Amino acid sequence: MLLIHRFIVLSTFLWGLALAKQDPRLETAIVTETPINGVSTTPDGRTFLLYARVDGSTGPTVVESIGNTTMTYPNLEWNSYNASKDPSTHFVRINSQRIGPDGQLWIVDVGSPSFGEPVILPEGPKLVTVNLTTNEVSRIYPMGNVTLAQSLLDDIRFNPESGKAYLTDAGVPALIVLDIASGEARRLLEDDVSTRGNMPVSAEGRLVRGAGGDFLYAYADQLEVSQDATWLYYQPCDGGMYRIETKYLDQAFYNSSMASILTQYPEPYAATPTTGETSINTRSRSYRTDIFQAGQRLTQRATYTSAISTGKKSSRSHQTVQCLSSSATSVSSGSMRCGWTRIRSYGCQRRS
Repeated sequence: MLLIHRFIVLSTFLWGLALAKQDPRLETAIVTETPINGVSTTPDGRTFLLYARVDGSTGPTVVESIGNTTMTYPNLEWNSYNASKDPSTHFVRINSQRIGPDGQLWIVDVGSPSFGEPVILPEGPKLVTVNLTTNEVSRIYPMGNVTLAQSLLDDIRFNPESGKAYLTDAGVPALIVLDIASGEARRLLEDDVSTRGNMPVSAEGRLVRGAGGDFLYAYADQLEVSQDATWLYYQPCDGGMYRIETKYLDQAFYNSSMASILTQYPEPYAATPTTGETSINTRSRSYRTDIFQAGQRLTQRATYTSAISTGKKSSRSHQTVQCLSSSATSVSSGSMRCGWTRIRSYGCQRRS
């Protein structure tokens, strides 16, 4: 997700409020001066934000939104990393956060100080879980044994049926399977066509180039687990969604022979374009943002302000959310997912 923030961070407050004003079912819930890369909510109404910090600003990365203010979360020390501090016990660079099926906040730490810098191995890359009752870190999952210097741990989804979690590596194409109980992890489908992709990222109606002038490629990025935990849907950032039955991933976690033939099992699912985020509803219908088209709607009036609009409750689903942020923030169960949203232009909006 952070891979293309420089091109989609222009999604902003003015545009967000204008869209909310056009639809009376939407109301602005949060406005920030810092681009947001993730929003998670709990059943009791707590809201956690992940600041992207792609504009060079400094300060905490993970915060809890409380009324009109924010509180560094879980504490200032975890959010205060610098080169003199232990990367294993501080947030080096966070790329995503999500409420897990265990009710805890799961935070994905890339482990590199800034985009383009090598990962600090082995201590930097990790998953951090925070107990929302005690507001303290409950467990750290080191990921140094399944990441490489150019890896980018991107996002996480869960399979409660098997006790596994799935992550994407957008820097060195692969899926990563984590056994939640033991903490053991394994890289799978490395450099497979389904995780690698074959086109550069596109945004604002054009192909994106990096700082050196070369086309920018982002590998395995978005992922979703079906509601019955049978399928994992995933894709490179440039699009082309695949799916694989989770039973094959779980078998390959334990069985090297299965891992060696796992490339037989991914199957093409949808011809998606470059995507900022995805979501999936209770009927396993998937939704996505279209960065290529959405970027064409932006104007030079844009600022770095992000808006998140929350719709009213209905008997048809959970609370609907319109996310207008730097990365088309995902809306998901425990992270603002609603079964009747339509993701469009850096956000999602209710569709009757």
